[in-house]
Amino acid sequence: MSIHKPNTLKMMLKTGEFEPLSDLISSAQGSHRSERGKSRNFPRKIAINSASGMLMIELEQIIFLQSDGPYTTIYSEISDKIVSSKNLKEFDDLLSPFGFFRIHRSYLVNLLHISKYIKSDGGYVIMSNGERVDVSSKKKEDLIEKLSALVLFI
Repeated sequence: MSIHKPNTLKMMLKTGEFEPLSDLISSAQGSHRSERGKSRNFPRKIAINSASGMLMIELEQIIFLQSDGPYTTIYSEISDKIVSSKNLKEFDDLLSPFGFFRIHRSYLVNLLHISKYIKSDGGYVIMSNGERVDVSSKKKEDLIEKLSALVLFI
């Protein structure tokens, strides 16, 4: 994987030297070198304990998580809502290295599932499932910075 500097953006646009976003994400999340020099894959799934058992969800399928007091509600592509007894901070600590970002004290979002960012009405995002999620005024600049690493702005 090659890292491109912003000043080479015009040249890359002309020559088509971009790597597909999925390749960049896979490369960033997929593996790293251990002390022995062997590749080790990062987790691709999370096991969520619920009252009925343990549900395995691929990280890519999680759209966003919402705080509900000491509980967290998880919205994913495979299920409307999953309630976990873990609080949102625990999920934030666990998932932030994998493309999740805390945009509000009550919300942790998968950056790849953001469809729109709306500046009006205090700022909010529309997620891939159509849900509106508020963005804290303190997190707006950080969100734009995180998104700029994932998407091309024109």
